[in-house]
Amino acid sequence: MRLDKLAYLGLSFFTSLIIIIVVVMGTYGSNISTDPNFLSFFKWYIFLLVVNLLNILITLIFHYLMADIPGVKGLKGFTGDKGISGDNSKCFCDNQGISASDYSINDDITSDIRTRPVEDENEQQVGTLIYHDALPPSDELLIVQPEIQ
Repeated sequence: MRLDKLAYLGLSFFTSLIIIIVVVMGTYGSNISTDPNFLSFFKWYIFLLVVNLLNILITLIFHYLMADIPGVKGLKGFTGDKGISGDNSKCFCDNQGISASDYSINDDITSDIRTRPVEDENEQQVGTLIYHDALPPSDELLIVQPEIQ
């Protein structure tokens, strides 16, 4: 679970706990005074506090449920400034005077690569098989048969 979903879930539990505490303390708070004006204002205060906390709780649950749903694609942003133009050289070795003939392929790596022609049943070559084998190449042809049904 991602961190943002865990945060929404944790805050939802915390808000639920606060709602329960406010309701419990509100019932005990009404015993502070017997004045009718105090009781009416106190009950309105507790009511508005619980409504706001429920609004927060519903918003947190909504964001928890919507966290995994991808949104619509936004508008294309502004293009940035153009960078500094580069060199026209194509290779770092252009100025070193080294030719391609100075490099050799390691014969140990390529010495066991073999090829064999592949023919169909009409003895027409349909491909070539490339494989690794330490033995000399075989002269027999590989023949592709029709699929057995």
